[in-house]
Amino acid sequence: MKLIYIIFILMTDFLPKGTEIPAKVSKFLILEIGKNVIRAMSSAKAGWEWWAKDEAGDLKPYRVKSLDEVPPSVKKATHHKEQAHYFWAFMVWNVGLEAVQLLEITQVSILRQIEALLNDSDWGSIKDYDIVIEKKKTGSRASDVEYTVLPRPKKKAPPEAFFIYENMLVDLEKLFEGKSPFKKVDFE
Repeated sequence: MKLIYIIFILMTDFLPKGTEIPAKVSKFLILEIGKNVIRAMSSAKAGWEWWAKDEAGDLKPYRVKSLDEVPPSVKKATHHKEQAHYFWAFMVWNVGLEAVQLLEITQVSILRQIEALLNDSDWGSIKDYDIVIEKKKTGSRASDVEYTVLPRPKKKAPPEAFFIYENMLVDLEKLFEGKSPFKKVDFE
């Protein structure tokens, strides 16, 4: 009995009380049901995206800057998942996770609401204030969702957001080359 007690004490003394293993934060922001509070950290790249199988048979995204560059077969596609979709991609500070992530938006309702803020002289650039993108489920299908975009009062982003973003080494142009926009750092 004493041996078990000693092992228990050793294991509980290893870490400070309340220590939790942090959840891994993705480099890509996927909008969750509910309120997603973000701050744009970069200017957006705009283009057209579609998904198709590569030579190895793996499904991957293809992105181009203009509709003229989309292959005719993709332009003629009748199934939603095979069609090209207009998108904006930009880096954001995810306020809830306190992390910088890549947000790619293809939902026209979100794009139009953000565009309205950008064109409003009282709001302007979404780099100057947080926005809340609320995602609501409206039915039983995965596509049954509704989005609302609302601005928060203008204020500076936290200093750590700028520090993390500036040290991420991101090149959004790589999206159009079929490569990761996140530069790998060689520490040797």
